[in-house]
Amino acid sequence: MKEVTNIELFNGVAGRLFALLYEKFPFYTDVDFAALGTELVDKDDYDGAWDIRELAEATVRWLAAAGYIWLKEADAFQTPDTAVLSPKGFEVLKAMPESIDTGKTLGEKIAELSKSGVSAGLSKVVDFAMSQGIKIMMGG
Repeated sequence: MKEVTNIELFNGVAGRLFALLYEKFPFYTDVDFAALGTELVDKDDYDGAWDIRELAEATVRWLAAAGYIWLKEADAFQTPDTAVLSPKGFEVLKAMPESIDTGKTLGEKIAELSKSGVSAGLSKVVDFAMSQGIKIMMGG
């Protein structure tokens, strides 16, 4: 049984959300916080230090604040939160970096890796995508 950290869960949630929004781009898509988190890891592998749904919600809100996605929060009528990739998020995910060299975009690779839950490969690709977003922000 492998203990899963909050950073690994963040990367997993970010990867699942990026995959969902990349596949549905350019449409706003419902965001189910519970599903984003709970399908990533077996209950036995998670120590419970963080509520997985709360961590998923915090991850989505952080990605919005960082400019990777645009988020429309639920209204008084309890419609779900919806999200779409921002221009920065879409640019990052459509990139085909030489260092990953799979013949796939980052978005395609993240979509593929996110289907198997939290993994070192998914974390690595999500970390790379985040760093590409920072480069875009810095004009490089």
